[in-house]
Amino acid sequence: MNIKAEIMILHPLRYRAFGTKYYQQEWVTTTIKDMTEKFIQEINDGLTLPIAILKNNTVAKFKLDNRQTRIDWRDLGICTIDIDIDLEKVSNSFSDKEKKEFEEYNIDLQVITKELCCDEVKSYLYDFCVAFCLAYPGLFEFGSAEITLGEYKIPIGGCFSTVQEVYLQSVEQKWPEISVLSAKKVWKWINQKTNFRKGISETALDRALNALTYLFNPASYEDLLYCLMGIEAIFNSNQQYGIMEQIKTKCELLFGEIKNKKAISDMYNTRSRFIHGQLNFPSKFNPNDATDEFYKFISKDYKKTLDTASGILIASLQKYVINDASYLTTEMKLNFE
Repeated sequence: MNIKAEIMILHPLRYRAFGTKYYQQEWVTTTIKDMTEKFIQEINDGLTLPIAILKNNTVAKFKLDNRQTRIDWRDLGICTIDIDIDLEKVSNSFSDKEKKEFEEYNIDLQVITKELCCDEVKSYLYDFCVAFCLAYPGLFEFGSAEITLGEYKIPIGGCFSTVQEVYLQSVEQKWPEISVLSAKKVWKWINQKTNFRKGISETALDRALNALTYLFNPASYEDLLYCLMGIEAIFNSNQQYGIMEQIKTKCELLFGEIKNKKAISDMYNTRSRFIHGQLNFPSKFNPNDATDEFYKFISKDYKKTLDTASGILIASLQKYVINDASYLTTEMKLNFE
């Protein structure tokens, strides 16, 4: 049988109506256009990603839906992901103990097989978003999706982030450098060099990658705290030096001279004030987002710090992908001439 996931991809210039400075400039349109065309080209070249559905190896095949009257960088429309599976083979892969448990609870083997297959595809969809976030920063997001397997259907909520604006800031400021990569290369790296698909982290890199997931559908500003957790996971490797000193030193080794060193200090100052109860922040139930105080918190404290942190985290993880690495080590050398 065939599992089909149908995704409504968000418009790549959806923030433009809000009048942020990035979306009013021609270079922004050109930048997003170039990234989108590369993404479309990779799909049209036959993008397939190796996956496993209940321990059985298969592939996910991506394609842009031909029902759209126009498919270009301004209108990505619908993306479908097709996965061919052998339900009988999957059903037979359950252990005798598992089958016995199904019988005890009066669970039909074929029904539970379909449910578990669709649930696993749902998990893959969100993990694809993380992978595409590293490959095409801020482009691959969706407003809604639905998974179908015969008569069985699962609706899925959207997957959003603010990564696109972080990428545009990187292009404009030229620090830290965030690239556009291949989805195949990123997915291969995730599956071969990390334990991301296991769900629970086992290494510093895993913790950084898991922290990245909190940039999607964030609530109550936890994305800022997780971003900094991810940065510290991969940079805080030497207890003899302070974490801020390590971040500044290693960032310059990775990305060149920091254009605004104060941004790193401000990032940690804001985080410290936040977690120690010294920063004014809105109520969960009454944000009062039309006030000057809320605007100050969002634009000058929270958002500014989040953009710096997420930019460093994404750029750092891309360096792992580019170098096909799972560890980051630094050495100090002294030369007398």
